[in-house]
Amino acid sequence: MQQKRLLLFVALIGLMIGVGTVTSSYAQGQKATVIAYGDIVTGTITDEAAEVNYRFTGAEGDVIILQVTRYYGADSSAPTLDEPLLILTDPAGHSTQADGYGSAFLALKLPITGDYGVVVSRADPASVGNFQLALYKPETLLPSSPMQATINNEQTQYYWINSTDELRLSYHRTDGTFSPEITIITPGEFGLNTVGAIYGGLVEAGTLDIRIPSDGLYFVRVEESLYDFNFDPVTAEYTLEVVVRKGLPISN
Repeated sequence: MQQKRLLLFVALIGLMIGVGTVTSSYAQGQKATVIAYGDIVTGTITDEAAEVNYRFTGAEGDVIILQVTRYYGADSSAPTLDEPLLILTDPAGHSTQADGYGSAFLALKLPITGDYGVVVSRADPASVGNFQLALYKPETLLPSSPMQATINNEQTQYYWINSTDELRLSYHRTDGTFSPEITIITPGEFGLNTVGAIYGGLVEAGTLDIRIPSDGLYFVRVEESLYDFNFDPVTAEYTLEVVVRKGLPISN
């Protein structure tokens, strides 16, 4: 839990995204570990091995999230990767990259079907240590199609808002022993932009009125709040729904 709160903080202040052609060991054909949607894996960057390579198969139109963060594991004294570099290479050889302090984040719609290469490296030559890589294919939130789910305080869940309209996001905790934080986010040129949030230890329901533009990707992130101090495993059941807001009064 301490690790998750720290990673959330550094992700919001330290992420940068760029697009370009990147020379990596994946591009040079070296062996890559196969991962799939939903996988969370760990690795280590050292001076002797400054890149770790992965590969996954994706389809045209898939909306994905890749996130690399520090990994503490059982040994809190072990070094962690403070300045990760994350590189995604599509089957045509075009690359997108992100780096940041403590975390790097990529969110995009895949342009073609095929095998994609992922390289975890370091933005600072002095940065070494353990990392965690997560590959998400978020559930899709469609207007007037409620989503029910269960989460614990060690998980992060993402949903893609598949609409470009004036919307109302409704959240209701239906059961459980903690209240997760609900945040609408979109990746920007210099980091993760927060559009709005519902949070608080006693909050059981809430709404956000939002206007989704035609460009960009917008997600709902559900996870334990940065300020929620749960030292034992806890769970919550909740419902999310987006509805077209035209004709509805603005929520307070």
